[in-house]
Amino acid sequence: MTQKCQKLFVCHLLALLLMSGLFISTECVAQKVLKLGGTGAALGAMSKIADAFHKLHPDIEVKILPSLGSGGGIKAVAAGALQVAFSSRQLTNEERVAGLSELEYARTPFVFVTRDSVGVAGVTSEGVVQMFNGAIPNWPNGRRIRPIIRPDEETDTRNAKAISAGLARTLDSLQKVPGIVVALTDQDCTEAIGAVSGTLAFTCLSQVLTWERKYEVLSFNGIVPSVSNLSNSTYPFYRSFYIVRKADADKSAGLFVDFIRSPQARKILEETGNQPLAKTLAEN
Repeated sequence: MTQKCQKLFVCHLLALLLMSGLFISTECVAQKVLKLGGTGAALGAMSKIADAFHKLHPDIEVKILPSLGSGGGIKAVAAGALQVAFSSRQLTNEERVAGLSELEYARTPFVFVTRDSVGVAGVTSEGVVQMFNGAIPNWPNGRRIRPIIRPDEETDTRNAKAISAGLARTLDSLQKVPGIVVALTDQDCTEAIGAVSGTLAFTCLSQVLTWERKYEVLSFNGIVPSVSNLSNSTYPFYRSFYIVRKADADKSAGLFVDFIRSPQARKILEETGNQPLAKTLAEN
């Protein structure tokens, strides 16, 4: 086949591919995939941020994996299965030595919640201990209190234990009670809260708002757990969120981390129950 014939053949082949819809544009071939994942409580807000990011960078497809937990997300980044992970804990020295870096990008109020209106708008540090240990068995409306706890190693359990020694002892005891509901993941906790009337659980505000379930967020010691009250230090209990990536991560991961600092992303964080912490690029 002559060079001229070869050119004609290629032209005809491309035309046929275009007509049949089988031709893939160079734009599609070049599209990068940015994989994100980690702690479930962060994923609702990150899904909204990822949508906004993709509108600015249509050449980067963003995929958010179901909850892996903080540790699972960190391991996935280290293994190269994810470009970015969201964690509720800081990296260990071993993880930093392995080439990972972290950035605390937000905090969200740590909250006590129930599924329905139970005749009370809030709880106290002493009262919540008695509600979890059974000394107060019922809500003011007469409905039985049904505690939900998290595994001992989970961030939310550590946050709850830090509130008081009495609550720490109570949660340690509940871990050994047969039949107690122990929610293994953030999603499990959200589902468990909605499954039974009269539940009492602890979680974080961002999880409640982004799952869009009608739960009652209880004030604590008379203070409403809001972003504004967290920001002005009126409400002292919170869960931190960190963004984790490899120090030598590719450009798309860097662009996403930069976007977290943008006014648009910070607004989304605030609307989903988070206090943004990472400085904007202009402030760096």
